[in-house]
Amino acid sequence: MLDEALRVLSDRESRMRYDESVGLRRSGGGLQPNNGTLATEAGWGPPDYDAVGFEDYAAALGVLSEMTDILTPSPPRRPGRIIMPDVRWLFYSVCRDVIRGYDLRLTVVQLTEHPLPVDGLVVDQSPGPLMRARRASGLTIKVWHPPARPSGRPSDPSLR
Repeated sequence: MLDEALRVLSDRESRMRYDESVGLRRSGGGLQPNNGTLATEAGWGPPDYDAVGFEDYAAALGVLSEMTDILTPSPPRRPGRIIMPDVRWLFYSVCRDVIRGYDLRLTVVQLTEHPLPVDGLVVDQSPGPLMRARRASGLTIKVWHPPARPSGRPSDPSLR
């Protein structure tokens, strides 16, 4: 099929016949004027294709289309190793968003026993920032939250 497509498209006469058969060019003659319409424009349909022997040319175009798919570069491969980002001193929700792009498994260590229900602060990480690691490896972060005040004790006036 590739040889046939190359033969048709490389020979000037053959290419002109192909262009006429698919409606890209009209040689004149006949009752309809040459209005420059293409086979892909409105007004063309399967009966027109059958009349000009479109199946052979469609097969050649199919091969060219497959060649285009084969020759199209694939997306770049993501590296297997990454450099660990520095997520220290980020809030937990921001840290989670940052590491999502690195495909890391996250392990969270809570440093506060009874935390307030607010976003915690990442105070340490392992492996450390700028260390090399495998993609999809683990990252352990230590998160500190402000502690909740015990309900039975009065608050410290010096903190007001």
